[in-house]
Amino acid sequence: MKKVSLFVIFCFTIISCKQNINSNVNSQQEIVARLLKKFPMLDKDLVLVRKIVLDSISISLLRNNNNKVYDEVLIFVKKGKHYAVPLFSNMYSD
Repeated sequence: MKKVSLFVIFCFTIISCKQNINSNVNSQQEIVARLLKKFPMLDKDLVLVRKIVLDSISISLLRNNNNKVYDEVLIFVKKGKHYAVPLFSNMYSD
C-alpha cells in the first residue's frame, strides 16, 4: 500500500510540473493587452515615456496621459520574452 501511494504522489508531481508553453508573448502590444485584460482598473490610454536598453535586457515605462491618476506599467524584455509589471497609483493616500 505504501508503494502504491508513493507511486501516485510521484505521478501527480510529474504531471503537475508540466511547463506552460503558451505563456511566451511576442510583442509589447500583446503583453499590454493581456495586462489590461487581467487588471481592468488600469487606464487604457498608455503612452511610452522612457525606454532603457542594456546589454541583455530592455526596460520600458508606460504611463497614462491623465495627470490625476498615475498608473504606470514596466515592461521587461529579455531574450525575446516580455514581462509586464503594473504600478498602481495610490489614489487613497492621506
